[in-house]
Amino acid sequence: MNAADLFVLPSLSEGNPTVMFEALGVGLPFVGTRVGGVPEIITSDEYGLLAEPGNPDDLAEKILVALEKEWDREKIRDYARQFTWENIAKQVMKVYEEVLSKSPSGE
Repeated sequence: MNAADLFVLPSLSEGNPTVMFEALGVGLPFVGTRVGGVPEIITSDEYGLLAEPGNPDDLAEKILVALEKEWDREKIRDYARQFTWENIAKQVMKVYEEVLSKSPSGE
């Protein structure tokens, strides 16, 4: 992955693909489709580009644009650091704590 210029994942259906986080973690710009949780992670064209699922012309255009673009791979790596398993677990715990604090039984 470190030797690649960009990472392309043209899924028609997806959750939050682990491989997307792995690509970002090594500073690879991500080109993928607007499916599942992908748009929640690729929130800026500083990290990647998104195409409409099932639209090969849109995907091809995004790939060509991405290949010509100067990417700040260190910025991509920095962005990806928030998605470590430890950080995700902390965020999940915060949600549970918030839900439990609003529980009618107060537990």
